[in-house]
Amino acid sequence: MNHLPHRGFIYGFERATIRHTSHAQMCILKLTLAP
Repeated sequence: MNHLPHRGFIYGFERATIRHTSHAQMCILKLTLAP
C-alpha cells in the first residue's frame, strides 16, 4: 500500500483498534506504514 486511506478512515480505524489489544494495534501500524 503506497497510498494512505482517507484520513477520517484512519482516525476511525485507530479508535476501533485502540479497543483491541496493543498487539493488534502494532500490526495495524506495521501494515499502514509498510511501503
